[in-house]
Amino acid sequence: MKPLALGIAILCASAMPAAAQHVRWEPSASAEKVLHQVARCVVAKRPDQAQNVILSSPETADAPRRLVQVLTQSGCTQNVGISFKMHNNILRGQLAEQLYLASGEQAPVALPIATAAMAAQTSFELGKCVAARDPVAADAFVRSARRSREETAAFQRIVPAINSCAGHAKLSLSGAEIHGVIAEGLYRMRGAAAQGSN
Repeated sequence: MKPLALGIAILCASAMPAAAQHVRWEPSASAEKVLHQVARCVVAKRPDQAQNVILSSPETADAPRRLVQVLTQSGCTQNVGISFKMHNNILRGQLAEQLYLASGEQAPVALPIATAAMAAQTSFELGKCVAARDPVAADAFVRSARRSREETAAFQRIVPAINSCAGHAKLSLSGAEIHGVIAEGLYRMRGAAAQGSN
């Protein structure tokens, strides 16, 4: 297992893979609350579109357009006082979290070790890997409130999975982003289980 410091660095440092980095935006607690409310609104008004966004690859050129489209058509971003341009990963993560929490109250069934044994090269691969390695601990982390004692305790329980999944990759995520990518990994696992596949 890699040292604990690696997991802490992932939680606290910068956002995206180097090739995708833009100007860094660290959401404040109040900004995260707004994003949370917007995501809940979008999932409530446009659940199918939100699901299509999350189940499409985040690495495609079309991914930002899909996200902007569902935001615009939902009407949930009017008068919120935040520019969403260039912050797609954070809001995508919020959508994934809301979809996952609405999909059930239990963690998805753990995948076979071979499926979970991957070296994450992107933040989204990291979330998928952590969810697969320890879905129960990942579920507890996603369900914990941001900046809470419960989140801190839950994060400690997923550090071994983060360290195993990250390997030597230099990935860096904020707290909001790690919530989002793990929620997306769990949500995809739940969908795969429902279809009887990995």
